[in-house]
Amino acid sequence: MVGQFKEPTDKLKAKISDETIDGTKVTYVTAEGTFMKGPPFGGSKVPVPDSGLLGAIIDGKQGAVFIKTTGPKAIVKSAEKALKTMINMALKKK
Repeated sequence: MVGQFKEPTDKLKAKISDETIDGTKVTYVTAEGTFMKGPPFGGSKVPVPDSGLLGAIIDGKQGAVFIKTTGPKAIVKSAEKALKTMINMALKKK
């Protein structure tokens, strides 16, 4: 996920944290920097400064599920609580 930024990984304001919700491991990733917007494979990329990334990797029983959002860093940061709440609600046993 963080490979989509212009800055090298060691220069990004990236954070990785793990959590287990009812036996399911979830890895959260956040990063801030210059996002390189464009197609995933080849093609030209456009630098978008002051961007943020918020992602989650859910290690489900049938395989990993990836959730990612990118955009202006203030907006992405404001969505963090909602994303974690959504994942928590989806994984909690009823």
